[in-house]
Amino acid sequence: MKREESKIEDVIIDHIQGDHSDETSQRVMDWIDETPENMEKLKQVNLLYNLSHDLDKRYNHNESLENILTQNRLNKYLKGISLYKRLLAACVILLIGVTSLFVVSAYLSEYTYVHIETEVGNRTHTILPDGTSVFLNSRSSIIYSCDGGIRSVILDGEGYFDVASTGDPFEVISKNQKVVVTGTQFNIEAYSEDPYITTTLIEGSIELNIADKILKMTPNQQVRVDSKGRYVFNKGVQTTDCKAWIEDKMILRDQSFASICMKLERRYQIRISFNDSKLAGYKFTGIFKKEGLPEIISILCDISNATYYKDNDGYHIEPKKLQ
Repeated sequence: MKREESKIEDVIIDHIQGDHSDETSQRVMDWIDETPENMEKLKQVNLLYNLSHDLDKRYNHNESLENILTQNRLNKYLKGISLYKRLLAACVILLIGVTSLFVVSAYLSEYTYVHIETEVGNRTHTILPDGTSVFLNSRSSIIYSCDGGIRSVILDGEGYFDVASTGDPFEVISKNQKVVVTGTQFNIEAYSEDPYITTTLIEGSIELNIADKILKMTPNQQVRVDSKGRYVFNKGVQTTDCKAWIEDKMILRDQSFASICMKLERRYQIRISFNDSKLAGYKFTGIFKKEGLPEIISILCDISNATYYKDNDGYHIEPKKLQ
């Protein structure tokens, strides 16, 4: 049993550090499916990993790590692993076996940080100490400092930012990218389980840091970045689409049935499956305004000539049978 746990810990670490191969992704998804709590654990590990890179100058890595290792007797297991991976491994083991509370308290002992998380199906609005306004979508979270002078947040999930202009840079760290701005409005979709991050600029300008590249964005531009730092730059996008979720709307523009259901799964914490790849690729354009999940699925199925049924495993969508 111990051996199996070590294997999944290694797989999760590789996933967080950018390995999105089919084998690794499937292993992580299987682990997530075992229990709803595992998704929350993955999100917390991802946040702590990002935080370890951003705050390395603000606290003593070695001291925090030593606290974790002493408490959990992980020295033998972690021998020979790099510092960041060792810290992440400790977080993973704690999250899988015990809780993340000890990690958070030891990790941030020198500074006061706030962790805000949005529950499934909800949205939250927060004003940061510097005056920046942040909307968080379903199953999203941020970590930020109570010190208004530290203008840096860690995002997991989707957030819309209206950054207060103070003259000092404001940073949003998410997975393998960092956004730097002074005062602007933008949306970032960066769920830890997704293979890419989507950043859309509504107003102002931002610098998008990806590995050793710096991309300068202007309004109505969107950049999608994958786990290897490869990106696609889109100009002239409909920025109203990316923030429609704030008003409980879902705007579809030539989106596949599968991609729509992925968003619904995230929002309602339920599995939606297809048994037909052609049906999964069916494209939709339209707007949903505050319709519930059953109504949305029913409408999509009617349009695509499909049917569905629901059981304990979620919704199952399939083509209508010929009479």
